[in-house]
Amino acid sequence: LTFTFQNNDDIRALLEEVFNTENTTPVFPYITSFLTSLFTYDGNIRIQTDVSHDLQKIKLGLTVENNIESIVSPNLNYAVNSKAGMWINIDLTDTDNPVCSLTFMHPAGIKYYHIDASKYLDEEIISTIKSFLNREKIDEINKTVNEMMLKYAKSKSSSNSFSYVLDNAGMVAYLNEYFDYSLKLNAQMAEVDIEIDDISIPDGIQILGKDGIECYYTLSNGVVTKVETKADICVDISQIYTSVSGEEWPYCASGIIEFKLTEKDIFSKLGTTKVEYPELTEENCVNLNEKIDKYNSYEASYYEEYVPEYPHYHVYVCCDALPVIDGNIYVPLRASLETAYEHTVTIDYSSGVVTAVSDKFNGFNTLSVTTGDNCAYLDGNATPIGEVININGSTYVNSSLFTRVFGWELGYAAHDMLSNAYEYTFYTDVP
Repeated sequence: LTFTFQNNDDIRALLEEVFNTENTTPVFPYITSFLTSLFTYDGNIRIQTDVSHDLQKIKLGLTVENNIESIVSPNLNYAVNSKAGMWINIDLTDTDNPVCSLTFMHPAGIKYYHIDASKYLDEEIISTIKSFLNREKIDEINKTVNEMMLKYAKSKSSSNSFSYVLDNAGMVAYLNEYFDYSLKLNAQMAEVDIEIDDISIPDGIQILGKDGIECYYTLSNGVVTKVETKADICVDISQIYTSVSGEEWPYCASGIIEFKLTEKDIFSKLGTTKVEYPELTEENCVNLNEKIDKYNSYEASYYEEYVPEYPHYHVYVCCDALPVIDGNIYVPLRASLETAYEHTVTIDYSSGVVTAVSDKFNGFNTLSVTTGDNCAYLDGNATPIGEVININGSTYVNSSLFTRVFGWELGYAAHDMLSNAYEYTFYTDVP
């Protein structure tokens, strides 16, 4: 899959206007390079299925291996090899003893995650699932949607190939008919009577470029062995904005986003197979049922008694700088405290002295630090924390103040090279 932008400058100019960064260092100099890197990759997908004709028994194994190499900017390039997988086992033939389990593996994880969802299914839920897993309905929907698309496309077919081309006018007409059909279908499947508003796309709205969408299928003995797709996307956001809001486009940038997608899929090793499930052990798997059962076992009184409202468990802050001095990360004091305690903390600044007062602090009520000093004062008692510094009018303290005095954990601190912003996260301890 390859992803290529056509007008880097227009997209960057629009983002600069939307985020109001004029007269400052550009925030999105490599935004299109970054997006391109996200959607350009080479990989292998292995699919194993065993499905009964009535869809009441479904076994599925899906594994993905991707190789991604990208140069996003002069400061950022990377190469990633990732693996992921998902395995499903469903058997609804016995309503009293249904089977519904899911196992998955995330590229960033080192273990499998497994959940047996059957224990959470009642007869009503099973009945609903069965109504959706209806072979006749699904075949009818697929046939209707395919015929709908081909009605607006130019297609060709032979004994060993099939292709179609869809231009902008055809895409708009197809989407309008598809939206109407899907809304009515959802209402029908939900067995409710609803009034469906007209959400049609106005004629003339630009979605595709001059080359539109081209798709070419290669067949061998009636089986698809290769699919090649090219999509020329050209979306005029200003046109859509004016059509929906009835107002004029408020930005100087054109609002036109153009990019091309090229995808080539090659199918191999087609044939009969048996779904292979990973062998799960206590060492290599996280049982999500145990986590859910433990969570559900807690009564509301537990949270009221042991989980404080303040400080917030997740303290995320964006700032202008994150200096590292002698290996220690320094963070802004006021932003950290106000994010964690909100209105329950009062912060005063006078002649280089910052005083924070809150009855939510653990073990003290008043925190005081002075620029140039090496201590924090907790209700007047000195605690060494490293030098307190001032950066552009903001008081910065060693992050150890929060880890040692407040008992928090510094989750991460980072400099976003695309936006040129600094950010960090503390996780506060729960008694």
